[in-house]
Amino acid sequence: MARIQTLQFAMANSGLNRLTFEDDNYDDDGNFLRTDIIDSEGLAFNIISAFMRNRGSWISEDYYMDDGTGENNGQTRAAFRNELDIQIHSLTGVKPRFEKQHREGYDRKQFCIFYK
Repeated sequence: MARIQTLQFAMANSGLNRLTFEDDNYDDDGNFLRTDIIDSEGLAFNIISAFMRNRGSWISEDYYMDDGTGENNGQTRAAFRNELDIQIHSLTGVKPRFEKQHREGYDRKQFCIFYK
């Protein structure tokens, strides 16, 4: 019961410690279209909602934190996952677990975040 109450609190407060991250969009031919700037409140809410159902939540490997260069690379993507880890941990009191897994319909492994 305590786990459910903790997750309910986390969902109700998913806007706390929120962060801004970026996602580059490309057309089917690989041409750059735009960079979306995204607030993590909705993402955190969806992740915690999945935790409530004892499931993990897929995280795009392409999300990244802008380090001032505007580049989407391994370092800026890892920085995003680190900041998301901190946000979810501060909301739930539990350090989430990131795991790279095969996801149906994708040609490369994707990250999934789990409650623990």
